[in-house]
Amino acid sequence: MLILLKTLLVDIALREAIKYMPPKPKTVPKPVDDKVPPETTSKMPRKFSKSATRFDVPMDLSMLKNMTPWDYLSKCVWVSQQRKQLYKRVFLKYLSRIEEPESELAAMGNDELPEYKYRERTLVWQSLPQALEDVLEFHGTEENVQGTLRMLGYDAQVSGDLDFRAWCGIVSFAERLALADESGSDDSCDELEKADFNSMEQIMPDFTVPEKLKDIFDVIRKTHKNRY
Repeated sequence: MLILLKTLLVDIALREAIKYMPPKPKTVPKPVDDKVPPETTSKMPRKFSKSATRFDVPMDLSMLKNMTPWDYLSKCVWVSQQRKQLYKRVFLKYLSRIEEPESELAAMGNDELPEYKYRERTLVWQSLPQALEDVLEFHGTEENVQGTLRMLGYDAQVSGDLDFRAWCGIVSFAERLALADESGSDDSCDELEKADFNSMEQIMPDFTVPEKLKDIFDVIRKTHKNRY
């Protein structure tokens, strides 16, 4: 009986001791390193679909006389919505931000605030080479980027405006230039585009077309499966 009582008292004392023991420190997991290993930062191949873009021909070919490659790519290129979303991500990355100086706005009263004027968002002109390299991903080689800029007559020292529509046209052309030598590809261009260029080819000798614009057309025609 005495042994049983002692055992009971020891058990009670042990429980009380455990109750007031300090809690065990929680093990804090090591932060996960979110850096991508060097081998995974390389550019991944992205499939270019010719049918996602369409290069149109002006109804009046006499307009080509005074048209530069910039003009053509800014006005005569259709891009699918899915492809626009891809282009938009890179466009926003290199967006030119123009803000009113805070000091001038602070000095104005509520009645003196300038009238808001909408400004078309534009890409930083000097960032065009890097932006092209990013959007072309695996195909954004120096050869492809510089080849595109050369055909456009790009000069980093001369400022210009690149709105989103112009950006879409330029990237669409850069993709076609990268695909110009893939004559054996099963990917087909838009049928309307091929028909328009076929018709233009037949009557182009009757119109004046700048040489740089002819070079742009040559690249586009080269990506068509039909040989003219």
